[in-house]
Amino acid sequence: YYTPPQFVSKNQVLLLEDEFNHAVKVMRNCIGDELYATNGEGTIYQTKIFAVNNDKLIARIKKQFRYKNLSENIIFCIPKLKNPDRLKFAIEKSVELGINRFKIFESKNTVSKTSNLIRLQKIAIAAMKQSLHAFLPQIEFDTFSQIKKSNGNKIFFDQNATAEFNNETKFIRPAYFIFGP
Repeated sequence: YYTPPQFVSKNQVLLLEDEFNHAVKVMRNCIGDELYATNGEGTIYQTKIFAVNNDKLIARIKKQFRYKNLSENIIFCIPKLKNPDRLKFAIEKSVELGINRFKIFESKNTVSKTSNLIRLQKIAIAAMKQSLHAFLPQIEFDTFSQIKKSNGNKIFFDQNATAEFNNETKFIRPAYFIFGP
């Protein structure tokens, strides 16, 4: 489950709204059950449910697991796509692989109308939870020209490229992985 950092105290976690509904009404968790929650900042909490009210679940923290964000300097830049389902799929699979920073951009060849940031965020959070990651994905809209001006390395992926990418590189400064037409 995901709960924003402001709902985590020294010894308890609070689940509200969608997360509360999923935990209590869908998964039928009740007092005494164990569940795991993340604050989206690299910590996963092993908890035991202490109280369930009409609109919130309170769980006591039993153990904490802290993780380092190994992809914090990797930014996936994906163009707005004509088919919104393909953009959703790209975000979902990238998050499952551990990527948690995205820039959705418009270029001169963009055909897509609009993208719903709130919907993309929900898809990213669901993928984060499903793949047991501890970092909340960040999605922003930008233009291709702004990405080119950004400070950091730019890596362009082309289906006809002859050079190979060394995936063992450690990125100390931001690296923009740019995909699409």
